[in-house]
Amino acid sequence: MSYDTYKKNRYYELRHEYKTIKKEYEDLHSVITQISKQFIIEVQQICIKLNLSDPFANDESDLQVGGTNCSSFSLETKSLYRQLAKLTHPDKKGDNLSENKKKEIYNAANQAKRENNLQELLSLSKEASCLPKSLDINTQTLNLLESNLNEINEKLNKLKQSYVWLWFCSDNIQKKKLVLDFIDSSQNKI
Repeated sequence: MSYDTYKKNRYYELRHEYKTIKKEYEDLHSVITQISKQFIIEVQQICIKLNLSDPFANDESDLQVGGTNCSSFSLETKSLYRQLAKLTHPDKKGDNLSENKKKEIYNAANQAKRENNLQELLSLSKEASCLPKSLDINTQTLNLLESNLNEINEKLNKLKQSYVWLWFCSDNIQKKKLVLDFIDSSQNKI
């Protein structure tokens, strides 16, 4: 197998793995967003019963998992973003995309650029029918995709270790222990 064939195969493996993990992350994030309200209510109720301060009163919550922004962009990311932005810019007229679709793709492309997410830009380009004629699959591209994959995997693992997810997956006795642990850890931060 030639090195170019290896790079191409590795690229498609990484794309597939990224899509799978990103879908799992998005699904889990959605569930955690929905159940976090229940968790917060239970924490607040126990704080009232035990006469403790509310850990959510300061707007500092361990429930949020933030993304990271990269300040440097790969050449592939820049090039693909520019091509996509030219096609979907809200001021551009006379193409086959609806205004809402253009706006949606344009906003998603901006987010992907901020995150240096080549995989997302490729998906958006495919959606907007403006895939580049040839993508130079070089070591930098593969490293960037692996980096994106590691980052989303790390976020997924953080969600799986969050108090909210552990609380949701526990029985009633364990739920109370987790809430008390959360309150205790929050009290120690103050």
